[in-house]
Amino acid sequence: MENIYNFQLLLNASSSVEWGTLLFSIYSLVMMLLIISLIFYYSRRLNNLNKLDKRVRDLEKRDKRNDL
Repeated sequence: MENIYNFQLLLNASSSVEWGTLLFSIYSLVMMLLIISLIFYYSRRLNNLNKLDKRVRDLEKRDKRNDL
């Protein structure tokens, strides 16, 4: 119970500017992590598409050679 009371005192003692700064910092950090994760996701996806495209071209070349 004492921990809850201490937290309430801390909450009442803090100004709204400090909480706003904290929330803005957390929001900024989450947005940066989201952007970085999206960059990694789409770069890996593009890499996989390039590998598939190369594989298709190789198979087409092999198919042309087999037709001759």
